[in-house]
Amino acid sequence: MAGKKFLNPALKIIICLVAIAILGYFVHEPLYEAVFRNGPVDKILAARVLVLIGFVYLFVHSVRELLKRDAA
Repeated sequence: MAGKKFLNPALKIIICLVAIAILGYFVHEPLYEAVFRNGPVDKILAARVLVLIGFVYLFVHSVRELLKRDAA
């Protein structure tokens, strides 16, 4: 994973939160249209959702790493 050695977990959490907020802004309305109003699902929306899922995973992993480091 990129940044595993030189980024501390707190900085990774901040980066993930910023990325999740930006992607959430661009994904929210098209995803809502696609799911609830049978709107079109294009490749860009699918890619944005996959990247959003990746940042959420990295966020959860970083929080778990930070909690484990603070408990030790």
